Amino acid sequence: MALTNAEKQRAFRDRRKQERLDRLKRAYINDQDLFQTPFSEWIQGNPNYIAVDLSLALIGIEAPVFEDERGASEFAFPEALSSEGDNFSQVENALGRAEVIVGCLLTAAIELAGIVNSYKKEEIENRLKELENPESIDRKSAMKEAVNLHKKLEQLNKQVRWSLPEWKDSE
Repeated sequence: MALTNAEKQRAFRDRRKQERLDRLKRAYINDQDLFQTPFSEWIQGNPNYIAVDLSLALIGIEAPVFEDERGASEFAFPEALSSEGDNFSQVENALGRAEVIVGCLLTAAIELAGIVNSYKKEEIENRLKELENPESIDRKSAMKEAVNLHKKLEQLNKQVRWSLPEWKDSE
Protein backbone atom coordinates (compact mmCIF):
# COMPACT_ATOMS: atom_id res chain seq x y z
CA MET A 1 0.00 0.00 0.00
CA ALA A 2 1.38 3.40 -0.97
CA LEU A 3 2.03 5.98 1.70
CA THR A 4 0.00 9.16 1.77
CA ASN A 5 1.74 12.51 1.57
CA ALA A 6 1.14 13.06 5.28
CA GLU A 7 2.71 9.68 6.11
CA LYS A 8 5.71 10.45 3.90
CA GLN A 9 6.16 13.83 5.58
CA ARG A 10 5.87 12.27 9.05
CA ALA A 11 8.45 9.62 8.16
CA PHE A 12 10.77 12.30 6.75
CA ARG A 13 10.44 14.41 9.92
CA ASP A 14 11.06 11.33 12.08
CA ARG A 15 14.21 10.50 10.10
CA ARG A 16 15.47 14.08 10.41
CA LYS A 17 14.75 14.10 14.16
CA GLN A 18 16.67 10.83 14.58
CA GLU A 19 19.59 12.21 12.56
CA ARG A 20 19.70 15.31 14.79
CA LEU A 21 19.64 13.14 17.93
CA ASP A 22 22.43 10.95 16.52
CA ARG A 23 24.51 14.04 15.66
CA LEU A 24 24.20 15.25 19.26
CA LYS A 25 26.02 12.14 20.42
CA ARG A 26 29.04 12.67 18.18
CA ALA A 27 31.98 14.89 18.86
CA TYR A 28 33.83 16.65 16.10
CA ILE A 29 37.48 16.33 15.33
CA ASN A 30 39.36 18.71 17.57
CA ASP A 31 42.01 20.88 15.98
CA GLN A 32 45.06 20.12 18.09
CA ASP A 33 46.79 23.34 16.97
CA LEU A 34 43.84 25.40 18.12
CA PHE A 35 43.23 23.71 21.48
CA GLN A 36 46.69 23.42 22.98
CA THR A 37 45.89 23.38 26.70
CA PRO A 38 44.45 19.95 27.57
CA PHE A 39 40.77 20.22 28.48
CA SER A 40 41.26 17.98 31.52
CA GLU A 41 43.83 20.45 32.83
CA TRP A 42 41.79 23.55 32.00
CA ILE A 43 38.53 22.35 33.58
CA GLN A 44 40.24 21.74 36.93
CA GLY A 45 40.50 25.50 37.38
CA ASN A 46 36.99 26.32 36.17
CA PRO A 47 34.77 27.35 39.10
CA ASN A 48 31.58 26.91 37.04
CA TYR A 49 31.95 23.13 36.97
CA ILE A 50 30.53 22.96 40.51
CA ALA A 51 27.12 23.85 38.98
CA VAL A 52 27.34 20.77 36.74
CA ASP A 53 28.30 18.64 39.72
CA LEU A 54 25.47 20.00 41.88
CA SER A 55 22.81 19.71 39.15
CA LEU A 56 23.66 16.08 38.50
CA ALA A 57 24.00 15.29 42.21
CA LEU A 58 20.45 16.55 42.77
CA ILE A 59 19.17 13.78 40.50
CA GLY A 60 21.53 11.12 41.83
CA ILE A 61 24.06 11.10 38.99
CA GLU A 62 27.77 11.51 39.54
CA ALA A 63 29.28 14.24 37.42
CA PRO A 64 31.96 13.10 34.98
CA VAL A 65 35.50 13.64 36.13
CA PHE A 66 38.10 14.83 33.65
CA GLU A 67 41.33 13.64 35.28
CA ASP A 68 43.13 12.91 32.05
CA GLU A 69 42.72 13.09 28.29
CA ARG A 70 40.98 9.75 27.76
CA GLY A 71 38.20 9.85 25.17
CA ALA A 72 34.56 8.79 25.38
CA SER A 73 35.09 5.15 24.39
CA GLU A 74 37.16 4.62 27.55
CA PHE A 75 34.10 5.37 29.71
CA ALA A 76 31.17 3.96 27.74
CA PHE A 77 29.60 0.72 28.93
CA PRO A 78 30.61 -2.02 26.47
CA GLU A 79 27.01 -3.11 25.95
CA ALA A 80 26.09 0.43 24.85
CA LEU A 81 28.67 0.52 22.08
CA SER A 82 27.60 -0.64 18.63
CA SER A 83 29.03 -3.88 17.28
CA GLU A 84 30.67 -1.96 14.42
CA GLY A 85 32.82 -0.18 17.01
CA ASP A 86 32.56 3.21 15.30
CA ASN A 87 30.66 5.03 18.06
CA PHE A 88 33.50 7.33 19.04
CA SER A 89 36.13 6.96 16.34
CA GLN A 90 36.64 10.75 16.27
CA VAL A 91 36.62 11.22 20.06
CA GLU A 92 40.18 10.97 21.22
CA ASN A 93 40.43 13.26 24.22
CA ALA A 94 38.63 14.84 27.18
CA LEU A 95 37.26 17.73 25.11
CA GLY A 96 35.67 15.30 22.66
CA ARG A 97 34.33 13.30 25.58
CA ALA A 98 32.79 16.47 27.06
CA GLU A 99 31.13 17.21 23.70
CA VAL A 100 29.68 13.69 23.60
CA ILE A 101 28.45 14.03 27.19
CA VAL A 102 26.59 17.25 26.36
CA GLY A 103 24.97 15.61 23.34
CA CYS A 104 23.99 12.47 25.24
CA LEU A 105 22.54 14.47 28.13
CA LEU A 106 20.50 16.54 25.69
CA THR A 107 19.28 13.40 23.92
CA ALA A 108 18.36 11.80 27.24
CA ALA A 109 16.53 14.97 28.35
CA ILE A 110 14.62 15.18 25.05
CA GLU A 111 13.58 11.53 25.20
CA LEU A 112 12.62 11.66 28.89
CA ALA A 113 10.61 14.84 28.29
CA GLY A 114 8.73 13.01 25.53
CA ILE A 115 8.02 10.07 27.82
CA VAL A 116 6.76 12.30 30.64
CA ASN A 117 4.68 14.28 28.12
CA SER A 118 3.07 11.11 26.72
CA TYR A 119 2.29 9.84 30.22
CA LYS A 120 0.65 13.12 31.27
CA LYS A 121 -1.42 13.37 28.09
CA GLU A 122 -2.63 9.79 28.44
CA GLU A 123 -3.62 10.33 32.07
CA ILE A 124 -5.42 13.59 31.29
CA GLU A 125 -7.32 11.94 28.45
CA ASN A 126 -8.32 9.13 30.83
CA ARG A 127 -9.67 11.71 33.30
CA LEU A 128 -11.61 13.37 30.48
CA LYS A 129 -13.21 10.03 29.59
CA GLU A 130 -14.17 9.55 33.23
CA LEU A 131 -15.85 12.97 33.20
CA GLU A 132 -18.04 11.87 30.29
CA ASN A 133 -19.80 9.49 32.69
CA PRO A 134 -22.85 11.52 33.82
CA GLU A 135 -23.04 9.76 37.18
CA SER A 136 -19.53 10.71 38.29
CA ILE A 137 -20.14 14.27 39.52
CA ASP A 138 -22.51 17.11 38.80
CA ARG A 139 -22.39 18.51 35.23
CA LYS A 140 -21.24 21.98 36.26
CA SER A 141 -18.20 20.61 38.12
CA ALA A 142 -17.52 18.16 35.30
CA MET A 143 -17.53 20.93 32.68
CA LYS A 144 -15.25 23.11 34.78
CA GLU A 145 -12.82 20.23 35.30
CA ALA A 146 -12.95 19.35 31.59
CA VAL A 147 -12.01 22.92 30.65
CA ASN A 148 -9.04 22.80 33.03
CA LEU A 149 -7.91 19.44 31.66
CA HIS A 150 -8.18 20.68 28.06
CA LYS A 151 -6.00 23.68 28.97
CA LYS A 152 -3.41 21.30 30.38
CA LEU A 153 -3.53 19.23 27.19
CA GLU A 154 -3.04 22.38 25.10
CA GLN A 155 0.00 23.28 27.18
CA LEU A 156 1.45 19.78 26.79
CA ASN A 157 1.04 19.97 23.01
CA LYS A 158 3.45 22.92 22.84
CA GLN A 159 7.16 22.64 22.20
CA VAL A 160 9.71 24.21 24.53
CA ARG A 161 12.90 25.86 23.32
CA TRP A 162 15.95 26.31 25.48
CA SER A 163 18.96 28.41 24.58
CA LEU A 164 22.39 27.06 25.30
CA PRO A 165 25.87 28.00 24.19
CA GLU A 166 27.27 26.26 21.11
CA TRP A 167 29.63 23.52 22.27
CA LYS A 168 30.66 21.87 19.00
CA ASP A 169 32.58 23.01 15.96
CA SER A 170 30.60 22.89 12.76
CA GLU A 171 30.61 19.60 10.87
